[in-house]
Amino acid sequence: MRTIRRAIDADSARLASHAEVHATTQCRPGCLPPIGDVFDFPLLIDSRLASVSEIFVPSGQPGFAILVRTRDLLRMGSARVVSEMQD
Repeated sequence: MRTIRRAIDADSARLASHAEVHATTQCRPGCLPPIGDVFDFPLLIDSRLASVSEIFVPSGQPGFAILVRTRDLLRMGSARVVSEMQD
């Protein structure tokens, strides 16, 4: 969570509850689209994944994933590569 806090310049970060996900997005948990731009959320990509050619992302429907080119994700306006930082 420290890496996420730093990436979004926040004092704190935590996983949202199912109720919070639904209240914020009107989507059921597990049904969120893979791209945060839909809800004005940043797309954070772990630096270890940024170097692979393809990555599976949630499809927005439970039980299904989409294989996308990592370079296409990196082109998204809100995409940011983050890496774990040591203190």
